[in-house]
Amino acid sequence: LEPSYKEIVATDTTTEALASLMQRNHERVLVACAEADPLDIALGRYTNGVPNLGVWLNGHAGDTFKASRMSRGPTVLIKPELSMAITPQPNSMGSLFGTQASVDKGFLARFLFGIPESMLGRRKRDPEPVPGRLKEYWQRVCQTHLNAKVPEHAKILTLTPEALDLFNVERDRVELILADPRLSASMRSWYSKLPGAVLRLALSLKGPNLADNPMGTPLEGTLMACALAWVPYLEANYKRAAGAATEDPDARIAQAAIRWLVHNDMGGETVRNVDIYAG
Repeated sequence: LEPSYKEIVATDTTTEALASLMQRNHERVLVACAEADPLDIALGRYTNGVPNLGVWLNGHAGDTFKASRMSRGPTVLIKPELSMAITPQPNSMGSLFGTQASVDKGFLARFLFGIPESMLGRRKRDPEPVPGRLKEYWQRVCQTHLNAKVPEHAKILTLTPEALDLFNVERDRVELILADPRLSASMRSWYSKLPGAVLRLALSLKGPNLADNPMGTPLEGTLMACALAWVPYLEANYKRAAGAATEDPDARIAQAAIRWLVHNDMGGETVRNVDIYAG
């Protein structure tokens, strides 16, 4: 369906309306909100607490989405591209971490978290404005992307040998982490999608050049290295977000250790860490 105008950003929309909006707009949309409303909607605000995650999950992966409703007829998305950018308070993300479907279906795993240090008490009354040259640069890049014709077929972007080697080292590291039986279900799900997130970051860094050269050159090792430099930050902030949402991964391990000590009647004895973890 040819859109009547480019409505590329949504703030407060039901899941069904979101799918319809994407169908009208070349299957692309950004859900951007200053609060956690999109999370609450996806996790069941308007469906009696039953999560309705289909379009959210498929939109992230680019998988075909088909829905048929008696009242509205079919909604078909062939290659949906759905992005989400939200800035909720950390303690308002309890539903994201606490809803079983969010963990089991990989909804939680699709998010990257950033929790900056609070500036309360140290904020400047008159902060410096964004430099004009920076605003002009991003305006030019975004406008170029918006003006570009939506391609009928996906473009394939390859990695240089250097970029591929760096990426495979990260994949091997993540695989070792996933082998740890102490990981919580949510952490296991999040880490399983971390390599894909690294590729998306690298592509984002190359994005400004792709606007002028849609076919693109292979993704360079320097850009992959820049994307990988974000990984320690993303790992640390995922754990901070989990802790703020009342699921502290370290506390989960500690509780398991205590249960093992009690079960084996180890009170009063000296026990090595290695024995606790083995248990």
